[in-house]
Amino acid sequence: MAQRDDDDFTSSHGSDIKDIWVGMTRLETLVKTMLKCDDTIKARLDKIQEDTVAFEAFKDTSDLYHRMLEEKIDEIDHETRGLLDLRTEVTAMKEASRLAKENVDLRLAAMNEFRDAMKDQTDTFLPRAEYLTRHESIEKDIRSLRESRAELLGKASQNSVVVAYIIAAVGIGLSVIAIWLH
Repeated sequence: MAQRDDDDFTSSHGSDIKDIWVGMTRLETLVKTMLKCDDTIKARLDKIQEDTVAFEAFKDTSDLYHRMLEEKIDEIDHETRGLLDLRTEVTAMKEASRLAKENVDLRLAAMNEFRDAMKDQTDTFLPRAEYLTRHESIEKDIRSLRESRAELLGKASQNSVVVAYIIAAVGIGLSVIAIWLH
């Protein structure tokens, strides 16, 4: 019977569980993406550090090197801004993931409470075997009462016939006496 209740619960709440599972899968994908982005950011920051070291080495060289370094600085600046934007997005994604996880945790807690309430309710139900035993006993009692009532009705009808015969016999007897006396 507990398996049937679990099946009923699963069939009536299957879509909620599926939605939660899909949400968790999306969350896992987001986390993987964020980790990849973090690795990319680290790699780009390492490259920026390398480029910065290179910049320091060529700092005192000619105008040609100076122009090349300015271009490199612009490139690094552009990449840094992109990385900062990316880092901001990753932070926002982490916050969204955290909020989604909290939401899923709340929904799962509510589902567990509902499942516990259903279990408590099921524990108060009368088991089928006990019901059938009691029901059979009640059916026997009802059958016995019907038979007893039928017997009583039959006896009452027989008594009415006997009383009618006695009244008829007395009437005939009185008629015979009345005829003889006349």
